[in-house]
Amino acid sequence: MGAKLMYAILLSFNEEWKIKRKVIEIIASRGNNIQKREILSSNINGYNILERSSDSGPDTYVIELHDYNGDKYISPHFTERKDAQYAIDLFFAKS
Repeated sequence: MGAKLMYAILLSFNEEWKIKRKVIEIIASRGNNIQKREILSSNINGYNILERSSDSGPDTYVIELHDYNGDKYISPHFTERKDAQYAIDLFFAKS
């Protein structure tokens, strides 16, 4: 069973968002496969901060971005709503 667990860990999906002024860099990885992409604030026409309820721990929050093509991007979880709001404020900051 140890080999199966190790294999599952190696193939597990991980996504990290690096949020900066006007750009989010998304780094997605599964094992050795790493993909990077950027989302520009000028391509986003709306967002929501959604609460995710949990029976086994505290509630968390995600950012849901909508672009002009109809695509949706869901952030990793934030433990505090204020942290998700800070990320949005930074992303849409003027300068």
